[in-house]
Formats: sequence, structure tokens, C-alpha cells
Amino acid sequence: MKKTFLLCSLLVYCLLLQARQNSQANPLNDIEQVFPVSPEAASLGRYGDVPVNLATGKINYTIPVYTIRIGDFQWPVYLSYNYSGLVTEQDHPMTGLGWDLIASGRITRQVRGMDDQYGNQSYKATAIIPYLQGAYDHLSGTAAYRDKQYQIYDNIANRNFDGQQDLYSINASGLGGSFVFNEKNEIVFLQHKNYKVQKNGDSFTIIDDKGITYYFTVHEIGTYQYSVGPESVNRSVPVSYLLTQVQLPNNKGSIYFEYVSGGIYRKKVYSESKTKDGATGGTPPVIVDYRESSSSQYLLKKNTIS
Repeated sequence: MKKTFLLCSLLVYCLLLQARQNSQANPLNDIEQVFPVSPEAASLGRYGDVPVNLATGKINYTIPVYTIRIGDFQWPVYLSYNYSGLVTEQDHPMTGLGWDLIASGRITRQVRGMDDQYGNQSYKATAIIPYLQGAYDHLSGTAAYRDKQYQIYDNIANRNFDGQQDLYSINASGLGGSFVFNEKNEIVFLQHKNYKVQKNGDSFTIIDDKGITYYFTVHEIGTYQYSVGPESVNRSVPVSYLLTQVQLPNNKGSIYFEYVSGGIYRKKVYSESKTKDGATGGTPPVIVDYRESSSSQYLLKKNTIS
């Protein structure tokens, strides 16, 4: 009787142990452990899966659309969301406010002050750069120093000379960075990049650190009207350089980008400024300035590979 009881107990113990092991090995058991929460809690819980920049609080979210493959090389096409709130004079692209279709690439030129090809650009090298580097500091506190300082500020404020370099920003898959042309017309990156950049007329060629060559040969023209008082100057310069070819090293293949015209974009921006002479004092006049601009636009038509 005792032996029968012990055998039954041992059998029940083995069955329970086997059932427990099967339960732990079954991944469906974890899926079945779902506990309902309120709709508000469920909705807010999704934000934990969205990547957020911890420094700025901006959401950076991407939606894959397609991937072009040539051997081991991949060129992703995707929608990107990066929105930090409504900004004055900001216009939305065709994909909507905060959204961008990343399918090709471009170099965007931000004209700051006047464009770098306008007027006497040597003034930066002969006056502005030496002033910023402290070439006149030995005259500090003297009338000569104040006169020199006022002359530079007045020339920039009245747009007798350009006081800023235009900013070029690169945006393409696997390629990024910003650069300017210094007073010697040399390309200088704001943050070091191991890129080789060549400018040929109104086109750019960039070779990255992997030996991949990017050609930006289609450009959008921007027309600006600088106006101070009764005088105005019209200027037309390239403001965007579109990626037309990605060439892989060792003749492994290329991706080509074809564009179609997207019409003309126009905008008018107003600004006010004052320039005060510290030596003479008085109330400076308010200079009402405005800038009218228009730009040609191109839209990506198709990608081809070879």
C-alpha cells in the first residue's frame, strides 16, 4: 500500500514538473499575459517607441518606402518627420509640415547678407577678417579704433560690402555636413568631414570616405531683390544643387536621378534695422528693408540604375 502511494506521488510530481517546463518553453504564454489599460494610457504608451532627441525634445521619425540595391550598396527611400514647432515665414514642402521625402539628395545654399559672388568680396579678407581676429586691438579705446569699427559696421549695414559667407548644407543618404567658402575661396567644413569637394561652375562633385562619388549637376536658380531705401538690386544665383548620379567605386554601378520642372516659388520678407554711431549719439533712423525672392523648383521624376 505504501509502495503504491509513493509511486503515485512520484508520478504526479513528474507530471507537474513536465507541465511547468513546457509552460516555460512555450512563448505563447508570454503573449497571453495581456492586461487592459485605459485608452489614454494605451495611446500615450506609443510615444515610448518613437525616437526623441533628448537635447531638443524633437521627434525624429522615419517611414521606410523602398530600398534601391546594387550588390551590397543600399539607397533607402523614406519619409522623415522632424518638426520643432511653427516658425515664422516657414513654408511646408509637398509632403506636409514637418515631413520630408528623402529619395535623392541636394546641396542647399543659404544666401546670408548678399550672395558671395556680388560686389567686392575682398573686403572680407582686408577688413572684416582682420577685425574679427583682433588686428586692431592695439588701438582699443582710441578714436582710430572706434572709427574703424564704425566703418566696418556701417559698410555691412548699408550693404556696401557683404559681411557673411553663404552657407552650403549637404543632405543625401550617407552624406551630410555644412561648409562655406572662406575669404580665399577655399571650402571649409563647419565640422570636419573626410570628403573631397570640387565645384565646377554651377555643379558640385563630392567623393566620400568610402570612395563613392556624388554628382550634383542640376541647380535651382534663386532671384533676389535687395532693397535699402530707394535703391534696389536684382540678383540671380544658384540656391540648390540636386543630386543627379551616385557612382560606386570600381565600376560597380550607378544610380541616376531624373527631375522635372516644378514651377516658380515666390516670397517677400520685411525687416527693420538701426545703426547707431556711439561717438555722435542721437536717435538713429529706422531702415525698413525688404527682400523679394523667387526660385525655380525641380521635382524628382524617377530613379534608374546601371
